[in-house]
Amino acid sequence: LQGVLNIVDWDKLGLKITHMAQNGKEALEKYKGVTVSLTRDGDYDVSLTDRTQYSVDKNADLMVSIHNNATGDCAAYDNGCTVLAAKDGYKQELVDEEQKLACNILNELEALRIENQGILLRDSEANEKYENGELADYYAIIRGGVLKDIPTVLVEHAFVDDDSDFENYLSSDAKLKVLAEADAKGIARYYQLTTEDGKKAESPLENYKEKIVHI
Repeated sequence: LQGVLNIVDWDKLGLKITHMAQNGKEALEKYKGVTVSLTRDGDYDVSLTDRTQYSVDKNADLMVSIHNNATGDCAAYDNGCTVLAAKDGYKQELVDEEQKLACNILNELEALRIENQGILLRDSEANEKYENGELADYYAIIRGGVLKDIPTVLVEHAFVDDDSDFENYLSSDAKLKVLAEADAKGIARYYQLTTEDGKKAESPLENYKEKIVHI
């Protein structure tokens, strides 16, 4: 990447996400040329459209939305981590970037012994279409990034309603900080960032197609 890497939308949703956002910002800004902007720093709502527009206004290179999961009907699993990204078929270069980044973030979370549930791709259920006729992405934050040409991923770290996930990864500020630092490490690895003292991140992973769930 050339110049400043702007990363926005460490989304406050779920257990103490603001704490994670602040720690993620701190961890990423240890790398040269990185500026992290937060869409919010308190307990108030910012619409999905406004988050994407904020990213546009900040001339962002990447938008990251962070969450903790809960059991629902979306996927067959009820524990572990997943990263949502854009599906194949439209703006493929951007799609590939998102999916490769997702793989690198998941690798760092898996290193913490969180169950890696893979990259999640989801089709629109309202028959929304992109300009090329392809079915759009389901999640508004992902779809907005595609439409505005901003690579966007949504990280689901662990399940708040799974006893093991909660106890091992979500039950203290210290544990939440570890998750945020894993996110930062995955981002740094994919973009090959360098710390202020000259240490370069490990080589990025490329086998991102190995574990994809498309629903």
